[in-house]
Amino acid sequence: MPTHLPSNPFPVDTTEQKAYDVCLAFERCASDSGSSPSALVCARILGYMLIHAPVQTGRYYIAGKVVECANDTALRKLGEFYYDHFVCLCEYSSKSDN
Repeated sequence: MPTHLPSNPFPVDTTEQKAYDVCLAFERCASDSGSSPSALVCARILGYMLIHAPVQTGRYYIAGKVVECANDTALRKLGEFYYDHFVCLCEYSSKSDN
């Protein structure tokens, strides 16, 4: 079952807070289209990457990339990049272990 992004967990007036708000807004207007990954999946990938970044420098980097996006098309492309490089890699790795 898909999981919506939770409320913004970041301190006010930080880049992370601004980036996460962008992800929340993108999620609200995104659709779960037939394409893979959908805009909705892209929005959630970016938001959860901010929440679960293993190190602060990684979180700053992702937040900066999200804030740099000028529109939903750019956000989707960023989400697709991480989908292709993390999610697909994990799926491939999982299949090769069998």
